[in-house]
Amino acid sequence: MRAFAAAASRVSQALRTRPTARDVRESAAVFVLLAGFCVPFGLANGLFAWTPGPALADVLGVAVVAFFVPALGEELVFRGLALPRPLRLRCARNLARAGVALVVFVAWHPMQVEFGLPTAQPAFVDPRFLTCVALLGLACTVSYARSRSMWPPVAIHWAAVVGWKAFLGG
Repeated sequence: MRAFAAAASRVSQALRTRPTARDVRESAAVFVLLAGFCVPFGLANGLFAWTPGPALADVLGVAVVAFFVPALGEELVFRGLALPRPLRLRCARNLARAGVALVVFVAWHPMQVEFGLPTAQPAFVDPRFLTCVALLGLACTVSYARSRSMWPPVAIHWAAVVGWKAFLGG
C-alpha cells in the first residue's frame, strides 16, 4: 500500500509541476534533435513516407486522441510511475531505473502487437521503428529529469506521434 501511495504522490507532483520557460526551451530543443534524427532516418530507410496535406479534421482527430493515448497514458506509466522524483540521472541507481523503464517502454510496443491491442501498428515490431521509440523514450526521460514535470515529456511524445501519424504515414 505504501508503494502505491508513493507512486501516486510522484505522479501527482509531476502533473502539478509547471514547466518553466527554460524547461519549454530545453524540451523543444530535445524534440528538434529527436526529429532531426528520426525523420531523415525513417525517410531514408523506407520506414516513413511523406504524406503532405492531410485534412485539418484528420490532424485534429489524431492530435486529440494522441494526447491521451499514447502521450499522457504512456508517460504516466513509463516516466511518472517508473521513475523516482526528482530523477537525478547522475545517480547510478536512478540511471539503472531509467534504463529499465526505457527497455520496458520499447518492449511495450511489440507487446501491443502480440496482444492484439487496438492501438497496435505493424511498425511496432520493426527494429527501425523501435530505434526511434528508444530515442523518443530517452528524450522523454531527459526532459522529465530536467523539468521534474510530466508535461514536457507528454508534449514531446504527443508531437512525435502526431507528426508520425499525420505526416509520415503512421
